[in-house]
Amino acid sequence: MEESPTLASDNRTLKLNGAKLAELRRVRGLSREQLADAAEGAHRLSVATIKRAEHGAPVYLETARRLAGLLNVSVQLLIEQGTADSNAADSSALELLSVDDGRPVGVAVLPFRVIGEDIETRLLAHGIVEDLTTRLGNWWFPVICRASTFDYNGGFDHREAAEQLRVGYFVEGSVQRRGNAVRVHARLVAARSLQQVWAAEYNRAHATLFALQDELTCGIIDGVNHKLLALEARRIEAFEPSDLEAWQLAVRGTQLFYERRQASNAAARELLHTAVNRDANLTWAYFLLALTYQQEIVNQWSLNPRETLGALAAVASEFERHHRGDARADVVMAYLLVYQGKRSEATDRLRRAIESAPNLHIAYSLLGQTLAMANDPDPAIEHFELAMRLSPRDADLWSVQTAMGLAHFVAERYDAALSWAEKAAQLRPDIAFTFGTVASASALAGDLPRARAALEEMVRLHPAVSMRGFEVMLASTQPDIAARYISGLRSAGFAA
Repeated sequence: MEESPTLASDNRTLKLNGAKLAELRRVRGLSREQLADAAEGAHRLSVATIKRAEHGAPVYLETARRLAGLLNVSVQLLIEQGTADSNAADSSALELLSVDDGRPVGVAVLPFRVIGEDIETRLLAHGIVEDLTTRLGNWWFPVICRASTFDYNGGFDHREAAEQLRVGYFVEGSVQRRGNAVRVHARLVAARSLQQVWAAEYNRAHATLFALQDELTCGIIDGVNHKLLALEARRIEAFEPSDLEAWQLAVRGTQLFYERRQASNAAARELLHTAVNRDANLTWAYFLLALTYQQEIVNQWSLNPRETLGALAAVASEFERHHRGDARADVVMAYLLVYQGKRSEATDRLRRAIESAPNLHIAYSLLGQTLAMANDPDPAIEHFELAMRLSPRDADLWSVQTAMGLAHFVAERYDAALSWAEKAAQLRPDIAFTFGTVASASALAGDLPRARAALEEMVRLHPAVSMRGFEVMLASTQPDIAARYISGLRSAGFAA
């Protein structure tokens, strides 16, 4: 019996039309080596992987999507068999983007409508769509290749397009320019009901085209990502966990992770562990699984931070074993190296992560922290500013603000350190560590009443906070800086 050309749904693999893949590669004048070299970034491809795909071996869905993007075709085209069964094959393969109730949960970024005729506005609209597609695709939602959405430019039926593209959501919008002013509308639409579930308007001066494109895209991506996550997590709450596929488990785990509470962090870890055990190709689930341990260390939710550090090391090693070269795997390993006191190695990892994924804001933030730990506060602040620009309304903005405060603390600019730490505390008044920074900086600035009040709040929020926990967090910090921070806490009355 001939093997199915498509899927093994237990591990999200599918079999491509190897002859068509090889033909498309040759038409573009590319050797396998050249195609592999073109696959830069988080999901690199080896020559061996391309060779196996061309010989009909099953590949992961992410690999298929990567090949399709490099060849500027749709995944559907790569799996077509040239027979009457091709439509069935397409449908089966794209079921990998669906969940148990049959409703697709992928997203398609449609061409933005251009109001006006000038070429720069058209270029801006195209740039926003390209950037949105790339950035959404680099995070966690399955995103249809740009080559598959290019022709949906007005005059089409949205429900028919949803069936053709097998998606659950559309991102669409418009761009208009009048003189030096640009207005961009963006909205997220449920593909079947056509209900608008999120919308935003952006009004900016035209300024430099590329800078404007980047600013608008950052704002849109932030809103769309968070709304999609909330919608999908809510939609699958009715399922029993034992019935969920790996992707669904990871979505629920992600939602719990971003609640940033000790109990939800533990629940998220359990779901994410199960997800990656069932599907090791879920890179974003691996990333957040590792961050559950990192959050446990930062927030001192563990009575044994060394044990938590060991667990983080195990996840980091597994992540890298499955996805060597992934920028987020480098970030996870950098966190581990920071807590192990290996600051220089962590810095190298983060620079590599930024090189391969220049929009990964968490890499900029952590690199800023390593530079501050090395008593280089001003370059650190530049990296924090980049992180906040790339994700201005991030759920973890408080952590970047706290780190900004610590960079000023390193420079002994205690007023600025307090200003940033208190911003973080206002944004997340439930996080103990921010109040520790306020306490230490206030004490060293000579304001002991303020320092003691912040220390009391830190202990109230987390009674188990200990000096041992701070020692793990400060392991990569230059000894004189760490000693100064601890001295500030002691002056405020901390003796745990």
